Amino acid sequence: MRSVLILLVCMVGVAGIAQAQTEEPDACEPLTAQDSQVAVDFADALFDDEWTRTITEEDDAVVISWILNDPLGVGFINYLVFVCGYDESTIMDTYFNESYFDSTLRGYDAYDIAVQCHTGDVTLYEIETAFEGNAFVMRRWVVLLTDTRIMAFDLVFPLDRPDLMQDYASTQFPQIPFCRALARTLP
Repeated sequence: MRSVLILLVCMVGVAGIAQAQTEEPDACEPLTAQDSQVAVDFADALFDDEWTRTITEEDDAVVISWILNDPLGVGFINYLVFVCGYDESTIMDTYFNESYFDSTLRGYDAYDIAVQCHTGDVTLYEIETAFEGNAFVMRRWVVLLTDTRIMAFDLVFPLDRPDLMQDYASTQFPQIPFCRALARTLP
């Protein structure tokens, strides 16, 4: 039951994400079946049969969640389509800002972005959250895929299970599983 509630918390933010895209959709580069497949392929191999997957397609996004009940875990992709593109130099400041996090994490009791780091086209946010009095750790990787496609990928695990977070994060993002890993690679 708790995993269903956490999934609902993640999905509450989807409405806020759609509101944040201000460009009106037109014939630029709309969402396609290929977009859905790219989103599924990105992380599907990470999650085995013990995880339950749900896919939702919207006009400008593909939303995929994976739920693990025991031990509790959530994987979440928000594959965003900016049909007429975005300005890469400002997207992280103008879109992935405090308002975005307030909107996408509003279902949690509390959240705190503990640290943020960046390498290449990937930005990682390490977030401490609380839900129904339980502490969780979330990592959100924002990947700039193309000039019209961005993917936000979340992993959420109980705070007392850092082993799970590290295993899954290192498998999916070996170049930046956590921000201290990036700091160790800098000269």
